[in-house]
Amino acid sequence: MITVFAVANAQKQGVMGARLASRAVRLCFKRREQTGNMDVDLILKVAGISMIITVVCQIMSKAGRDEQSTMVSLAGMVVILLLIAERVGELLLTIRRVFGI
Repeated sequence: MITVFAVANAQKQGVMGARLASRAVRLCFKRREQTGNMDVDLILKVAGISMIITVVCQIMSKAGRDEQSTMVSLAGMVVILLLIAERVGELLLTIRRVFGI
């Protein structure tokens, strides 16, 4: 979608716009190539954080610090939500595009 706007602007602006459009197209294709690796990387990050948070919560619960355990759990959930927020936004945009909303 970015490339369509870039090409349209390039036609209006002449040579300088064409350079910007080609740059936008290259960036778009670069992002597509990196997307496959990013998904696996994101999954591994979420899994790692989840395991660490689970261990810390179990240790704190066994030590009798249930309130702190709950706070650690909530903090971990916030961190994970911040990591996946961009992907959720992309998913919602794709759904809107597919259904024409």
